[in-house]
Amino acid sequence: MKSHIFTKFEYKSTLYRLNILFSKENIEISVFESLKAWKVNIDNKILKDLSIKYDTNITEYYKSLKLNFTKPQNNSITFENNKLILFTNTKDDLKIKVFDCELNKVDFGEFILNLCDNLHTEKSKMYDEDVELGKRYNELLKSKIECTEKLNEFIERKNIDDENLLNKFGTILNEKKQKIQYLTEIIESLSNGANEPDSSIEKKKNVKKRKKNESDSDD
Repeated sequence: MKSHIFTKFEYKSTLYRLNILFSKENIEISVFESLKAWKVNIDNKILKDLSIKYDTNITEYYKSLKLNFTKPQNNSITFENNKLILFTNTKDDLKIKVFDCELNKVDFGEFILNLCDNLHTEKSKMYDEDVELGKRYNELLKSKIECTEKLNEFIERKNIDDENLLNKFGTILNEKKQKIQYLTEIIESLSNGANEPDSSIEKKKNVKKRKKNESDSDD
């Protein structure tokens, strides 16, 4: 992803404007003042050489350049004889050189036109990215609403299932209680009538015994 920095710096009472475009392939630096313009393209090979020169690796060096150019108030820049130098300022007011490059003078009119074209291209690209992000946001929002609705439906179904299960459990429990009560009553009834035989039963036994005796006597 490209990163664009546009800032100002002053050197020897002259105000300069600095335009830097960071990309994966290179760093494009442009300086212009009044009706003059300078430009340089720093590719990965040059950037690697610079990182070795300033005793660091290319990844960290790339990050530090973006940070230092983004915050010029913590640094100082000189521009003389087409050469740009970046210094970092320490707490002890010491200046440490961290970057240098030589720029080529270019036609100011052409430079401004190219700059405008690049800015327009970047603006159009950013607009397209914003539109795409807007679409993705709407899709995510729609998905979120659908997921929320499904979750609510699931919760509602679960609550209904839980309620039905609880009702069934209550019904089964009541049936078991009634059965236990019924069996308890039978047991109690049998226990209470164990010492008092039913007279009708005894009569039937006596009739059977009498008939048997009569049958034996006939023989």
